[in-house]
Amino acid sequence: MVKGALAQTNFRSKNWISTTDTIWLDTLSIVPGTVEVIRNGKTIDPSLIREEPFYGYILLSLPPGDSIQINYRVFPEQLTRIHYHKSLPENSPDIKNRPNSFSFQPGKKNSDFFDSDGLSKSGSISRGVNFGNNQDLSVNSNLNLQLSGKISDRVSILASITDDNIPIQPDGNTQQLQDFDQVFIKVYDQKSALIAGDFWMKKPKGYFMVYQKRGQGASFSTKQDFKNFSYETRTSAAISKGKFARNVIQGVEGNQGPYRLKGSENETFIIVLAGTEVVYIDGQQLKRGQENDYVIDYNTSEITFTPNRLITKDRRIIVEFQYSDKNYARSILESNNVFSKEKTLIYVNAYSEQDSKNQPLQQNLSDSAKLLLNSVGDSTQLAVFPSADSVGYSDNLVLYKKTDSLGYNPVYVYSTNPDSALYRLHFAFVGSGKGDYVQSEFTALGRTFKWVAPDTVGGIIYQRGDHNPVQVLISPKKRQMVSAGLEQQIGKKGKFSVEGVYTNYNRNTFSDLNKSDDQGYGFKIGYEQEIRIGKKENDIRIVPKVSIENISKNFSQIERFRAVEFERNWNILNRTLTGDQYISDVKFDVLKGKTGRLGYGFNTFYSGSSFQGQMQNGILNYQEKGWDLRFTGSSLQTDGAVKTQFNRHKSNLSKNIKGITIGFRDEQESNKFFIRTSDSLAKNSYSFYDYEIYLQSADSSNNRFGASYRERRDRISDTLSLSKATRARQYAIKTDLLKNPKNQLRINAGYRELEIIDTTLTSQKPDQTILTRIEYDFKMAKNAVSLSTFYEIGTGQELKKEFIYLEVPAGQGIYTWIDYNENGVKELNEFEIAAFPDQATYIRSFTPTNEYVKTYTNQFSQTLNLNPANIWKNKKGIRKKLSVLSNQTAYRVDRKTNSESEGNRFNPFLREVSDSSLLSLNASFRNTFFINRTGSVFGIDHTYQDVRGKSLLTNGFDSRFNRFHLVKIRWNITPEYNLVVEGEQGTKGNNSDFLSGRNYSISYLKANPKFSYQPNTKFRSTIAYKYSDKQNKEEYGNEHAVINDIGLEIRYNVVNKGSLLATFNYVGIIYNGNSSSSLGFEMLDALKPGTNFTWTASWQQNLSKHMQLNLTYNARKTESNKSIHTGGVQIRAYF
Repeated sequence: MVKGALAQTNFRSKNWISTTDTIWLDTLSIVPGTVEVIRNGKTIDPSLIREEPFYGYILLSLPPGDSIQINYRVFPEQLTRIHYHKSLPENSPDIKNRPNSFSFQPGKKNSDFFDSDGLSKSGSISRGVNFGNNQDLSVNSNLNLQLSGKISDRVSILASITDDNIPIQPDGNTQQLQDFDQVFIKVYDQKSALIAGDFWMKKPKGYFMVYQKRGQGASFSTKQDFKNFSYETRTSAAISKGKFARNVIQGVEGNQGPYRLKGSENETFIIVLAGTEVVYIDGQQLKRGQENDYVIDYNTSEITFTPNRLITKDRRIIVEFQYSDKNYARSILESNNVFSKEKTLIYVNAYSEQDSKNQPLQQNLSDSAKLLLNSVGDSTQLAVFPSADSVGYSDNLVLYKKTDSLGYNPVYVYSTNPDSALYRLHFAFVGSGKGDYVQSEFTALGRTFKWVAPDTVGGIIYQRGDHNPVQVLISPKKRQMVSAGLEQQIGKKGKFSVEGVYTNYNRNTFSDLNKSDDQGYGFKIGYEQEIRIGKKENDIRIVPKVSIENISKNFSQIERFRAVEFERNWNILNRTLTGDQYISDVKFDVLKGKTGRLGYGFNTFYSGSSFQGQMQNGILNYQEKGWDLRFTGSSLQTDGAVKTQFNRHKSNLSKNIKGITIGFRDEQESNKFFIRTSDSLAKNSYSFYDYEIYLQSADSSNNRFGASYRERRDRISDTLSLSKATRARQYAIKTDLLKNPKNQLRINAGYRELEIIDTTLTSQKPDQTILTRIEYDFKMAKNAVSLSTFYEIGTGQELKKEFIYLEVPAGQGIYTWIDYNENGVKELNEFEIAAFPDQATYIRSFTPTNEYVKTYTNQFSQTLNLNPANIWKNKKGIRKKLSVLSNQTAYRVDRKTNSESEGNRFNPFLREVSDSSLLSLNASFRNTFFINRTGSVFGIDHTYQDVRGKSLLTNGFDSRFNRFHLVKIRWNITPEYNLVVEGEQGTKGNNSDFLSGRNYSISYLKANPKFSYQPNTKFRSTIAYKYSDKQNKEEYGNEHAVINDIGLEIRYNVVNKGSLLATFNYVGIIYNGNSSSSLGFEMLDALKPGTNFTWTASWQQNLSKHMQLNLTYNARKTESNKSIHTGGVQIRAYF
C-alpha cells in the first residue's frame, strides 16, 4: 500500500491494494460525500461504497489485489473522540439530578440490540467461507464495533472491538492519532471504571516510578471520598504489548531522515507502538505532524523531520518509545494507591513486569539453549547459540544443505534440492572480518548467504565474512519496583516531601548466577517554602528549595525518571558509574509577579570514587514595557575517573515594537576534558558559540512573518587548546498570509552553509543545505476556480528495500505464483498480481535493510478545478453554454535524486525514470475535461493520465509507467435505453535491473461500447463489447495480442430486500508470444490464447434492517484447462 497526503490541507489521495472490504483511510474524520474511488481510471459508483466517515473508514467489496486510488477530504479532528473541559463521569455528581439540568430524556421504547436506547453504535461483523475446485476451503471474518452510551441510569459503557489479526497502525504524520488497534470495553460510573482489553498504563504519583505502557488485560480504578480522607486506587493486570527503548542519535548535516530506531537489545527491525514515542532535539520536546516537527513510520521504525526542524551535525536527537517485542510473553502487574487528608498525601505504588521463560514466542529454545542461558548468568552477550535447525524440506522456506569444504565442517550451502535442503538457518551480523558468511542474493523467500573460505597467513587464520549462522539468545527478564511517599503541607506555603523506593531487576531468570546485583534502593527528601514580602499579588516572593537524592549502585529504573539530558548536564555520557549516587540540590528563586525572576542553584553529584561533580547555575527572566530578557547559565567541575570543566549559557533578549519583535539569542558552551597524566585536553573537548538575530510578528495575527540570521562557530581540541574547526551560517524566513480564507500562502524556507576551517580537526565535509516548503490555496468566483499548491525541497536518505512473498489461504492474498520455468522453485520474477480470487494465495512483505543512500528530496502537488457552472448556470447566452464545461487537473510528484545539479534537485517536473541519478519516484498527472458532467441525458469526458514510479531495491532499480487517453461518451437515449462508449489509447511499461522477463513497453488500444436496458428500478441488462489490441515494442520482443470480449450483465434489484448480479463473457485471444511468462500474464489479463469463458453470479440480500447475506460464484474456462469454480458465502451485520 502506497500512501500520500499533503500537509496543511484537508485533501487526501491514496493508492490502495485491496485485501479486505474494510479500508481504514485516515486517523481524522472524513467529510461525508467526498470519497471518490478510482479503479482502472474509472470512478466507482458511490452507491457501492458504504462510508463510516466519522470513524475514518469505508466498506467496499473488491477482488483481492485490485489496485484503486481513493480521493477524499478530512475534518481537522476525529469527531468521534470525546472532548470535555472537565470529565463529567469522573469528577462531577450526576448533573441530571439537578433542576433545569437541560438534559433531555426521551420516553422509553421497545428496541432490539441494534436500536438500543442510550447507546451509539457503529461498525459491522461478518463471517464467510470461500471454496472451489482449485483451492482449499478458507474462512474469513471481520469484526469492527464502536459502542458508547449508558447501560443504566448510573453506568456507562465505551467499547471498541475488532477481531483483525493484524493490527492496523495509524499514519504517524498527524498530531492526533486514532487508535485503530485499541480493542477494549470500558464500564464506568462517576467514581469507578473497569477496562477489559487494550489500555494505557501511565506514571503514578511519585518521583522514581515512571512508565508509559500499552497492555492488554484488565484495569480497575476508583476514587472514594470518606468523612475524613479520600482514597484513589488503580490496579491492573495485563500482557505487555511493548518494550521500552531509548535512542540517542547524533544528527547528520543536512539529513532530515529517515533515521532508523533500534530496540533496547539493539534489534534492527522493530515495530514502534503508535503514539508511544517522545522525541527531543537539544532537550526540547517536539510535536508530531507534517505541519509540526516530525513524522514517523511506525511499521518501519523510521523518523523523518519536517522543514520546521533543520537537522545538522550539531543536533542532539533523543527518541523514547515502546516497540513490539515477541521474544517472550510478558506480563505486567501494577497497583497505585493515594490517600489524602487535608494537608497530607500518602502514596504507595507497586509494579512488576516479567517475561514468562516457559513461553518463548519468536525464539525456539531447545534444552541446550536453555542450559546455555543458565550458564551465562547476567553476561547474556555470551549466549551465542548455533542457529541451524533441521526442519525438513519446504518450498516456502530458505533452506541450506550441510556439507564440508577445505576441511571446515560444517559448511552450509543454499539449496533448493528436496533431498538435501533440510536446514533452516538464522544469520547474525558479527562484524566485518569476524564471520564466515556474506550475503549472496535475495530470493522471493528472503536473503541467502554463502560461505567464504578464510585466509591463512603465517599460520594465522583471517576470516573474510561478516555473518555467522548463530543467534544471540535473548534472556527472560523480571523487573520490579515498589515506592512509597509522603507529601506534607507545612503552614500555608511550605511543603515537605519524602519518597523511598525498592527495585529488583533479574536480567536472566533462567540462571541463579550473579544475583547479588539484582536489588537496589533509593530515596529522595525535599522541602520548599514560599516567603512573601508584602501582601499584594505583584510583591516579591522568595522561594527556597532543597532536596537530597540517593540511589544505590544496583538501582534499576523502569523508564527514565530524571531530566532528558541528565547525563549530558553532568558530563557522564558514555560513562559507567560504579558506586551509589548522591545528589543534592539547593535553589533560591526571587520572583516579582509576572515581571521577573532571579534564581541561583548549587548542586552536587557523587558516585563513589568514579565521579564527583559540583554545579552552579543561575537564571534571570525580566519582562516589562515590551522588553523580554531570558538567561540561564551553569558551571560544572567534575573529578574522579575523568576531570572536566563545563561552562555554558543561553540568553534571549527581545523588544516588541507595535506587534513586531526584534531579538537576539545566543548559546555558548565550553566543555574541557583533561588528561590525568598531563595538562593536555582530551580529543572530546570542544566549545561553540551560536547566535541568532531575528525579526518576527505576533503568533496571534492572521498574517505572520519572520526572518532570522544564525551563525555557529565550533572549536575542537588539538590536545593543546581548542582551535577553530567549523563555521556555519544559516538564513531563514517564514511567512503565513492567512487573513483572506480564499487566498492563503505559507512559506517556510531555510539555507545553511557549513564551512570547514581546519580539516585536520574534523572529518566533516563542507555542505550546503536548502530546506523549503511552500503552500498556496486560492479560490475565486464561488469556487468556480480553485487551486492548491504544495512544494517542498530538502535533503535526506533513501532506504534500499527487499521484499519476500508469504503464502496465505486462498482468497486472502494479493499475488499468485506461476512457475514459469517449471523448476519448482519460487523466484522473484514468478509472482504476479492475482486476477482471480482462487489464485490470490500470497502477500508481499517489504523488508527494510540497513543500507541508506543520501538523497535530495523534491515533493510537489498541484490541483486545479474549473467549474463555470458555479457562476454561469443561471445565466443566458454564451455563458450558459460554457457552464456545461468543467475541468479537473491534479499533479503529484515525490522524487529523490543524488544529482548535485540544482536544476535536477529543484525541478518537480523531471520524471524520466531512466535518469541514473533518480533514486525514487512516485509521480502522477491526471486531467479530466467534462462536457455536460451533471447532465442527465448526454455527457462526454476526456481523461489523460500519466503515472510513473521508480523504487530503489537491494538488487537494483525497479521502474514502471502507465500513460493513456480515455474518452467516455454517455447517452441516455430514452429513460429505458442507455449507451456508454469508452475508448482508450496508451502505453504501459516496466523495467527491472534484476528480474528477467519484467522488461516491456506495451502500446495498447481499447474500445468498449456498452448498451443497457433498464425498464424500471428493479431490472437492468447490459450487453458489452471490449476490443483490445496490445503490441510490445520490437526491442522487447514485439509480442502482439488481440482480445475480443463479448459480455452480458443482468442486474435485478428488489427494493430493501436484495439484488442479483450475473455476468457471462466470451473472450477470444490471439497471441504470438509465450503465454507462460510474466509478459504473457500482463498482456492476456491472466487468461490463455484461444477461447475463454468467464461467468459470475452474486446475490446480496438484506435479511433484516441490519443484516445482509452475500452469495458469490465465479468461474472461468480456457481451451487447455478445466473449468475453475469458486464460491463464497458471507453474512454481515451492521451496527
